[in-house]
Amino acid sequence: MQLFPWGFVHAYLFPPAFELSQMQQQVSDTSVVLQMDNNRNLDLNSIIAEVKAQYEDIANRSRTEAESWYQSKYEELQVSAGRHGDDLRSTKTEITELNRVIQRLRSEIDALKKQVKVGCNLLLNAQGRLY
Repeated sequence: MQLFPWGFVHAYLFPPAFELSQMQQQVSDTSVVLQMDNNRNLDLNSIIAEVKAQYEDIANRSRTEAESWYQSKYEELQVSAGRHGDDLRSTKTEITELNRVIQRLRSEIDALKKQVKVGCNLLLNAQGRLY
């Protein structure tokens, strides 16, 4: 069984020993000069300043959002407290009015009790005179 059925692929991937030795000779005669541009002046101060500016921007936005949220909640609570205050005043007024009605009704009841008592006494006196 042949691993590489195409001859040219096999020849390209696995060149004959002669070609291989020629390539090795060429590679050994070749010198390579490698230069790296390591001129990356890392300006840490500017990086830190940029990160700090981004952080401050995020912090300012967060602070603004939080203040806005708290302000809206404060206003909602003020409206709610005002509404409850109005309800409380209304309830106090209603209670005062009901207390007046109760007092008036008690006075009327007392007056009626006196009238009943006087009527009963008159009735008893009239009965006593009849017998």
